[in-house]
Amino acid sequence: MAEAQGVAAFEESRQGKAERIIKRQMWISAGIGALPFPILDGVAVTSVQLWMVRDLCRLYNVPFSREWAKESILSLVGGFARSALKAIPGVGAIAGALTGPALSAGSTYALGKVFIQHFESGGTLLTFDPRGMRSYFKGYYQEGQRQAAEPQRQTPATEHSSF
Repeated sequence: MAEAQGVAAFEESRQGKAERIIKRQMWISAGIGALPFPILDGVAVTSVQLWMVRDLCRLYNVPFSREWAKESILSLVGGFARSALKAIPGVGAIAGALTGPALSAGSTYALGKVFIQHFESGGTLLTFDPRGMRSYFKGYYQEGQRQAAEPQRQTPATEHSSF
């Protein structure tokens, strides 16, 4: 029984660390999403998301492949074109600056949550199915946008990862 409690404590600890990874990268993505550069922000947010998946792979002892992770991210998040709105001359830059942070934060949060769900069930990057995860992604995306809109008690700069 004590062993089962120890395993449960480890699982809670791992999920807590995973949540901190997601939150930290979500706020970084939100900051990048505020940039008025149509292509650069999309590339930068994708890089942040790649780092997040790498960190989650390390946490879950899942082999990381930059190519597989990038393909998975682009397949899943590709429908949420962050920078398309900003590319419209005039209005696009203003509208993009207003919506970019929420879009970037929401997609990063959703991506992280989907990967946690996948890794918790024993999945790897090679077994990740973006099409099968789209409905989960959409739900988590809305949750991430809500969280990005709420005032935070703790700033991301004060959170530290222990690994």
